[in-house]
Amino acid sequence: MPEENETSPLLRRGSSSTPTPSGSSSSKSATSTATSDTAERKPSKGWLFARLPSFTTIHSRYRFVPLLGCTLIFTNEAEYFIKQVASMRALEAMHCYNYYLELNSPLVELGKHIPERLCKIDTVQKQLARSAGLIMFVRMLSAMLGAIPLGWVADRAGRKVVLVLHKVNVTIACGLWLCLYLGFPKVPIWTLYLSGLPGVIGGNFDVGLSMLFASYTDVMPVATERASLFFLTTSMQYLAQTFSPSIGAFLMNLDGKGGTPQVNLAVSFAIAVLTALITIFLFPETVGESRKHAASLAQQSTSPSSSSPTIAPDDPKLNPPSTSTPLFGLGLPNLILLFTSIFVAATGIKSIDFFGLIQYPVIKFAWTFPQASYIVATQGFLMLLHFSLLLPLLNTLAARWLRSTAAGHFAIMLASAAILALGSVVIGASDSGPVFVGGVVVYLFGEGLPTATQAYIVSLVEKGRVARVMATLSMASIGGKLVASIAFPEVLAWGLDSGRRALVGLPFFVAAGLFAVSAGCVGTVGVRVGVGRGRKGKGVEEV
Repeated sequence: MPEENETSPLLRRGSSSTPTPSGSSSSKSATSTATSDTAERKPSKGWLFARLPSFTTIHSRYRFVPLLGCTLIFTNEAEYFIKQVASMRALEAMHCYNYYLELNSPLVELGKHIPERLCKIDTVQKQLARSAGLIMFVRMLSAMLGAIPLGWVADRAGRKVVLVLHKVNVTIACGLWLCLYLGFPKVPIWTLYLSGLPGVIGGNFDVGLSMLFASYTDVMPVATERASLFFLTTSMQYLAQTFSPSIGAFLMNLDGKGGTPQVNLAVSFAIAVLTALITIFLFPETVGESRKHAASLAQQSTSPSSSSPTIAPDDPKLNPPSTSTPLFGLGLPNLILLFTSIFVAATGIKSIDFFGLIQYPVIKFAWTFPQASYIVATQGFLMLLHFSLLLPLLNTLAARWLRSTAAGHFAIMLASAAILALGSVVIGASDSGPVFVGGVVVYLFGEGLPTATQAYIVSLVEKGRVARVMATLSMASIGGKLVASIAFPEVLAWGLDSGRRALVGLPFFVAAGLFAVSAGCVGTVGVRVGVGRGRKGKGVEEV
């Protein structure tokens, strides 16, 4: 797609059609550094991805950043989805052993290899949900503590440093899972909680994804291209999810009884090592470009120019005005609302994705975990279509129609929140497998909410502050997952203990309410930004 067509909705009225980085000069008389950077912008298009859209970078040495970013997410998620359901099955096998041990059953002689069909007891399933929740709680708490300084580290030591720390954290966690499971029953179940402690040094997936987005912002000057790459990068996790759960289902069922989850854990560990090596040796550092950009803006602000004045990223015309002291260029009320929106949405999404889509059909429809793996794979396929085709198309069309990148992201956010709420209600009320699958399909087309929110925030913040803002808001996502790890098992237990089949879906109804709250927060930010822009001048568009 020609660059001028892609960026034309984002340009100010009467400005040149030549795209420039946010906050840089649009005239031919820009500084020599800016001119040099402009001359070096070339589409980055690997031969393996010849049919994918090309992305413009500020220098040829960054031409593989989009490809590497997508590769890192792909391998990271392949590792996760190969072990995701297997880790639940491993926990179930351990609790199943303890259950029959308390009954003095001869089945304990089978150790961790008690047939899966004998483990679908409510007592075992509630213990499974609580243990999985506590493991996630420790991991998310550790990640939250680790995320606090990582924004500072990213702006000073670099984006790559944070990415490497994240991948090392994942590798250690995978190794611990494998070793501790193999040691059971000599090693007790509670030791698996320790597998989340490495999050202190590298955060979690949200931090890694935020650093990739910050790197894209450092080296990619065209706003719509960055937004499209955000969606494409996110789609890589769904490409991995499309086939990894099926591979995982095969690996954990090598004995025909769902008794080989240790194979999944070993494969997951090997992929984590590979991902760490790619990050260490191939991914470039990009924070220097952000510093150059900030220095160029400072020089331009102190040097009078005879050409038409440029609008810097921290110009109030480009940032949403706030009645309070600006914080990260957003304003404290808007930051709090966006933080709340991400927090409650992450709580609902994690409850459903990590627990609901896996354990819910096992409990309500008597599915096995390998069967539940295929729902996860279906989720990946639909999300791949959604993120790689539908969302980039909607993003481009919305930017043109609404004449603003930020407005396009805003519209996608609201629609996604509404779809998530509707899908959650359908899943929770389902009384058969086909209805459940139909609800999942509806729900999945709303999962663009977190990515649209991140892209919206990036469009509002100047480049020099992106990493700090994203790292700060990633704590909201981590906090939401932290709450989900504790709340979902308890809400599920309430539903099971009620004895009413309809209330087994109670977690989904709670999640629907959370998505409605998220939509309300996002809508309030949109109203504040819209009203403020009306006061400051309607002719300025987001870049």
